[in-house]
Amino acid sequence: MDRMLYLLGSNADRLVYAQSISANNLANVNTVGFKADLNQVASSSYETEMLNTRVYAVALPPVTDFNPGALMRTDNPLDIAINNKGFFSVLNSQGKEAYTRVGNMYQTKEGMLMTGNHLPVLGEGGPISIPQAKKIDIAQDGTISYIPLTSSENVSIKLDRLKLVMPEAGQLSKRSDGLLYMPDNQLADVNTEVQVSSGFLESSNVNAISEMTNIIQLARQFEISMKLIQTAETMEDNSAHILQL
Repeated sequence: MDRMLYLLGSNADRLVYAQSISANNLANVNTVGFKADLNQVASSSYETEMLNTRVYAVALPPVTDFNPGALMRTDNPLDIAINNKGFFSVLNSQGKEAYTRVGNMYQTKEGMLMTGNHLPVLGEGGPISIPQAKKIDIAQDGTISYIPLTSSENVSIKLDRLKLVMPEAGQLSKRSDGLLYMPDNQLADVNTEVQVSSGFLESSNVNAISEMTNIIQLARQFEISMKLIQTAETMEDNSAHILQL
């Protein structure tokens, strides 16, 4: 009977983990540029010197769904959306390079260009700082131009170009901070094929209805597992009682 309990226990643990993934996706349904996580499960057999007697459900780290979200028009020149494939380069809280699709940007008082989650945006020359300007333009190739606030002529000055990258999706992995990283802390190369749209934001690619349905299904499966565990305990108690007769 202990075999049944361990099998059901491993399944219940997997279901709780899967629920947490779907709940996190649902919580970020309105987060700009968010990419949904997909639950992964593997089977693991219990190996003995004789025949394998049982197979457990093992929860694997989730994978990221890199399908693009819908574009939302904002007409804010510092709202940037990547067209199709590609990523922005940013510095994480430890000053390490990471990648994201979050494009709701703003300037600090010092002129630093930051993402909506307060991370410095990288250009090809390093972190981007824009002087006080009458107007800021970001071209399709990510080139940043501005008209100085003190300028008497409407002549744009080219400042830098966003560091836009396009590594293979399988190379990137999401960490607990929600950012994407290359393996072994490698740096992705600049890719000039990546195009952006100024005045637009990319919505989350989470399907709220699908995630809600998934959470309900997982809750029902968990309930069934709990009932089966209670059944296994009852059967064990009954077996012990019979042996005492």
